Amino acid sequence: MWKSIVTRVRVAGVTSTSRLQTQLLLRTFSQAADQEVIQDDSADKDIDNPASRVKIAIPFWAVGTVIGVKGGNIEKIRRDCETSIRISEYGDFFPGSRDNVCLIEGDSENVVDAVHKISQCVRNTEIPESFKFPEGAKSRQRGVKLIFPKSLSGLFIGKGGEDQRKIQEEFSLETFHVQHRNTLTEDCTERSIFIKGEEENTRQAVNYVIEKLESNPDHKLERKISYGNIGNTERETLKLHRLPQNPK
Repeated sequence: MWKSIVTRVRVAGVTSTSRLQTQLLLRTFSQAADQEVIQDDSADKDIDNPASRVKIAIPFWAVGTVIGVKGGNIEKIRRDCETSIRISEYGDFFPGSRDNVCLIEGDSENVVDAVHKISQCVRNTEIPESFKFPEGAKSRQRGVKLIFPKSLSGLFIGKGGEDQRKIQEEFSLETFHVQHRNTLTEDCTERSIFIKGEEENTRQAVNYVIEKLESNPDHKLERKISYGNIGNTERETLKLHRLPQNPK
């Protein structure tokens, strides 16, 4: 699967990006190809009813760091946290973004630990100064983007965005932003929330969001990590932006 994607990227030349971005993409997903078997094994595990299920969005340029050489880093996170972890294919991004989707399942405490370890990998990803819009990428890597059921948006927005502002102030965050509806298709049942601030403040806010979601009886996050069948709104949106995007 991943190997065929790398081949297509080489043939296409990723014309919408610079040569440096193309090289970064190839390196990232060549590493992903090395750990294809690991991902397939995770998908086969019997985890229909895990204690906790969380999705985190990973910017495409950080996937290689998260996975590591021959899948070594993601395997270590999976082993240390005793969780199941799956990452979507290149090009199969969450609607309205250039982010791969990472599904983490297991005991609640272990899942939260894995979320923070993966977020730290994103923070530690080296962004070349010659990368298009490096400041946007640096801003993105300082935050964490979680994916949650769209039906629970009211938990974090409130009337006129009041709850959104309160949460941002409570945790002294730079950004607490729920994804705009106009970047989603009608049949998309999920939405993202971007949390950015000082590392410890971000960590606490992420813990708060996950706990608030999982304590809600209507929190039913699907296991899918592929969004290719949702529609073309996200693909049309992406044509209007160069990579990487500033999430604000």
